[in-house]
Amino acid sequence: MNTSEKVEPPLTLQVTIDGQTTTIAAGDTQSVEIDGKAHQLCIESSEHRQFDAAGLRFLYPSGHTWDFDESESSATLWTLDGSDNILMLMRFNEAAVEEFDDLCDTLVEEFTSGYDESEVEVKEASISLGKRGLAGKRLDVFVAGERLRQEIFTFRNGERVFALMVQDTPDDTKETEETRRVKELLASSFEFLTC
Repeated sequence: MNTSEKVEPPLTLQVTIDGQTTTIAAGDTQSVEIDGKAHQLCIESSEHRQFDAAGLRFLYPSGHTWDFDESESSATLWTLDGSDNILMLMRFNEAAVEEFDDLCDTLVEEFTSGYDESEVEVKEASISLGKRGLAGKRLDVFVAGERLRQEIFTFRNGERVFALMVQDTPDDTKETEETRRVKELLASSFEFLTC
């Protein structure tokens, strides 16, 4: 088997300098001529992207896909989806502000309602978002021999109410490496800005 079949093709980027476009694979070096002089060009893709919306800013892995959904009248949803990890950030409408104290429990009830009681274990959870520590709930769901873990945290930023769900698919009781890295990024980079 050709080893190139086993490896994802490199990301290619187009770089335009003074109207001259060059295509280069991320991490490769290519010679480009500017004003008659050769220069070495190397572009690396970053390991992270920056979420900067809804008065919040944080880094997340660049391999996560991005989805934005405002089709529900009760909340706006951002979903950042990786291989083993999914981050879901929900910004609730004004009605949720009055129900903030019960919001985490309400979300736990909604997420667990589709499962048999014997398939779900609910525990306490915590996370660091920048300098702010949050308490929340962890759901361990066991269905058809598979494990799914969802950690749910609610918080305020200014007048707005948010929920963050960190979803993982651990093989055993330990979280995956991807989720561990995501939590480290949230702890080191999360900023609460004005809404």
